[in-house]
Amino acid sequence: MKIAQQIKALFLLLTLKEQKKLLEELPKSPFNIHRIEVPKDIKCCVHCDSENIIKHSMYKNTQRYKCKSCGRTFLPTTGTLTYQIKKPNEFALYTSIVEKEGLLTIAQMAERVGVSIPTSFEWRHKILLSVPQKKDKFFDETQMDDLWFLYSQKGRKGLKYPRKRGGSKRRGDNNYQVKILAASDKKQVEMKVAKIGRISAQDIIHAVGDKFKKDTKLVTDSHRSYQAFAKEAKLKHIKFDAKKHKAETGENVQYINNLAGRLGTWLNRVLRGVSTKYLQLYASYFAYKEKNIIEINKQTSNTKIWDTYTNIEKMYAKFIETKSVRTYRCPTKRNRKAQNWNGETVLQYSYL
Repeated sequence: MKIAQQIKALFLLLTLKEQKKLLEELPKSPFNIHRIEVPKDIKCCVHCDSENIIKHSMYKNTQRYKCKSCGRTFLPTTGTLTYQIKKPNEFALYTSIVEKEGLLTIAQMAERVGVSIPTSFEWRHKILLSVPQKKDKFFDETQMDDLWFLYSQKGRKGLKYPRKRGGSKRRGDNNYQVKILAASDKKQVEMKVAKIGRISAQDIIHAVGDKFKKDTKLVTDSHRSYQAFAKEAKLKHIKFDAKKHKAETGENVQYINNLAGRLGTWLNRVLRGVSTKYLQLYASYFAYKEKNIIEINKQTSNTKIWDTYTNIEKMYAKFIETKSVRTYRCPTKRNRKAQNWNGETVLQYSYL
């Protein structure tokens, strides 16, 4: 007997009062409460940004559009967080759990929502890509420091030696240390994966240089790269000996150090480690959540999520080749068709 028939048979065994109570509770189930908002006001083409668009038939009860400039068709969800989601109800429940409880392990989320582990993995990273990017510049006093994480190839198949999945037993600053530049004023936190190995002033400029205004007061330790960056950006620079932990006038980077401890605990103990390939996504999520409330179901206007998600491997390869002495190896075999990717827009969409 099918499950639906069993449910009907059991329902008929209930009293009228129990049936009425059950029918009242059904609309309150997780699958009915949580819905992902679908963009309704379509004003331009998701492919070329042209406003010369028309309605073009229906697809699975959803309005399809056609651009008269580039000739391509698209749906309201094309390229967004919900693009190619086969189980919208389960995905809505997934996002609700992340909003209320934060990120759990892939296996835990798969079990709670009722999907496979690969699906849970993909959904998590689409959600991470939907985190809004803060465009405001730093003002007043801004602390900055670099956070160290061992280079990891967790999950990468084809490596000959298991040890290469992790890092190195060497101590100190070496070419197995992934550097995240963390900076914060009173309103926002920025975390950017800058390099694998010793950072320079140019690495800082490339990672967070556009976030500083001329009147910003930069507070760091006395590392030469910070001094060179402050001089290049013409910033007022308060520096101190790292062993003393604060400047003579009282400025310090204790807030950044606190962030580093909590980020490391979250990544390594709660999530059980993440690959360097995805490290920037987790850092951006952590930084945004530090000062803001994340409402995932409202982040459906970003039409570049699918492009970014399907090309993370290309961005990771470029990062390894340009920002480290490591060797890019064992590329993933799964390739997906992107919408607007041409190889020259890596920096525009890149989270690395």
